[in-house]
Amino acid sequence: MSTLPSTRESALADLRAAVAHLHPDDPAELVAIADDLCALGTPAAAVPFYEEAAAREVPGALYRLGIARYDAGDDVEAFRCFELAGLAGDAHGAFMAAQVAHERGDLHAARRWYEQAEGVDGASERLAQVLATLGAGSGEPSGAGAGAGAGGAFGARTAGPPGGTAREDWETAVEQARSGSMGPDAAVGLLESWAEAGEPRVAPALADLYTRAGRLADAEDLLEQAALVGDAASGTALGVLRLKAGRVPEAMDLWRDAADRGDQDAAELLTRFG
Repeated sequence: MSTLPSTRESALADLRAAVAHLHPDDPAELVAIADDLCALGTPAAAVPFYEEAAAREVPGALYRLGIARYDAGDDVEAFRCFELAGLAGDAHGAFMAAQVAHERGDLHAARRWYEQAEGVDGASERLAQVLATLGAGSGEPSGAGAGAGAGGAFGARTAGPPGGTAREDWETAVEQARSGSMGPDAAVGLLESWAEAGEPRVAPALADLYTRAGRLADAEDLLEQAALVGDAASGTALGVLRLKAGRVPEAMDLWRDAADRGDQDAAELLTRFG
């Protein structure tokens, strides 16, 4: 019995050595081998192959690495892989990060990752559940009160919302835009009406819609303006875009500022990636 751990480590070392003999022009073969190992019920053995594939930026490798680590019982590293995959734009990685966060009761992280996982079956419904729970637990969202008296696109907040009277109606608009119950153009139009009325807290959701439509420059400009008038959540979202673009120091600076303003998502991102 005492020889089993050393035997396992020796086998993993042999697998890592085998990776070096694979043709460097065909890194997708690494994923194929790892997939076969997982199918054989040995996810730990698949890990070094997925690791090498991820290092060579094979699409989907980070997500698969997370699954293998999760199946091997390494929940912490699995969650980190899912988060990294989500940040790299892998919707399935984002969905798994959301699912793990949801299971842990971390609803703020779950919300963020379900938003990134739009298009994956079940993501919209689970996001709606998380938003409903968060709304029931707190009457004042992150970034509340930001933007009053400041300049720029959000500098002249109106006394009431477009076509409404309740101050919280902007949250309903965000939930509706993210629910999938309306088309992309209608969702954008709805949130743009709130932004034009001076409500900066819609910026992260609107920027997300811009990004999905390929309007990355518009998303960054919107988030920059909202962050400038004090919306912490917009600074956090802008930091995520900076990280995806490889501008890590800028992302960290934005998250530190947002965390100092009380944004829980920024504080968590700093803990995990800072």
